[in-house]
Amino acid sequence: MLSDRLKRLQPTLAARGVLIDSGRTKAGRYLEMTRTAALTLPPHEQTQAF
Repeated sequence: MLSDRLKRLQPTLAARGVLIDSGRTKAGRYLEMTRTAALTLPPHEQTQAF
């Protein structure tokens, strides 16, 4: 269920600098999420966490 939702969100997440990789190995399935290090959001898209 998680992988299905991530596949649907992949274009939106990629636009925000989050890359998703999924696949299978002999041991099982995996999902890997990576955020690009040089990502800087414009000031109007930044939100304060606390």
